[in-house]
Amino acid sequence: MWRTTTYLIGVCNSALLTVLALPLLLLPTLAVPWAVQHRQNADEYRKIPTDPGTPTTTRALLWLPIHATTGTPNP
Repeated sequence: MWRTTTYLIGVCNSALLTVLALPLLLLPTLAVPWAVQHRQNADEYRKIPTDPGTPTTTRALLWLPIHATTGTPNP
């Protein structure tokens, strides 16, 4: 029972985060600054210099369809 409940909560959280992130996919003007900020945070965490260039929109938004696909439970 607990495993099922935990799994269901995890899937619901994943679906909710995907829906909340949908504007990033639909509005690239929001996605690029968001991706740049998170890349800079990751670079600071890894203690490497930040590349000043901005990523392409395709690369910045590639995580969303991957997250939606992998977060979907298999029937």
